[in-house]
Amino acid sequence: RSSSCVRACTLLQCLMALLDQLIWAVITGNIILTVITVRRTLKSADEKGGKVVSMPSSSGYRIINALVPLTTLYPAVYMLAAPFYAFKQPPWFASDGMVLSVSDVSRVLCLAVMVVTACCGSWTWSALGTSYHPIGVREKHKVVSTGPYAWVRHPMYCWGILNWFFTGISLGNLVFIALTLVHVVSLYIKAAYFEEPLLLQRFGDEYRRYQKRVPYRLCWGII
Repeated sequence: RSSSCVRACTLLQCLMALLDQLIWAVITGNIILTVITVRRTLKSADEKGGKVVSMPSSSGYRIINALVPLTTLYPAVYMLAAPFYAFKQPPWFASDGMVLSVSDVSRVLCLAVMVVTACCGSWTWSALGTSYHPIGVREKHKVVSTGPYAWVRHPMYCWGILNWFFTGISLGNLVFIALTLVHVVSLYIKAAYFEEPLLLQRFGDEYRRYQKRVPYRLCWGII
């Protein structure tokens, strides 16, 4: 039993020593996985789901649609810069006033949540299948209500928000956390004021029944 405890402690010490590298690897892997999955799903949807027949055209939609990807620039810069600083946060990334004190144990827990939410994102892409488009409705579009869509109406946004928030906590970076809040507001507006009206216009009562069965837009039990 004592030797098992020693091995467990040694493993934990190694994990703590490599924590910055592990966090960087998970952030980088998540970004790469998302890009690959989006491209693959979009290609399949273009081939099997038909053309996009309707999309929002208002200036508000264009602003929100541009704001969402802009908020991803900050983690992308961190991903590219960290290898040059031994996989730790660059000094300008963790300057005074931007740093939150977070224990190593909390960072490990955040890392676990980041991995789980990334896996849940892949699950959601699989459930969405050929109905995927960033915001438009396809010819063969259908109301997806299986998998994570049985819990929230926009699970992809849910996983993205959780992943971003816990990434910010794991880095102890207040700017990252603040960008998560911008991300939440942007995605909520996108879902509530642009995507859902489009789906209601296309599917009518079928989507209204889905809204009643699944009342939460982004996070189950909250919103």
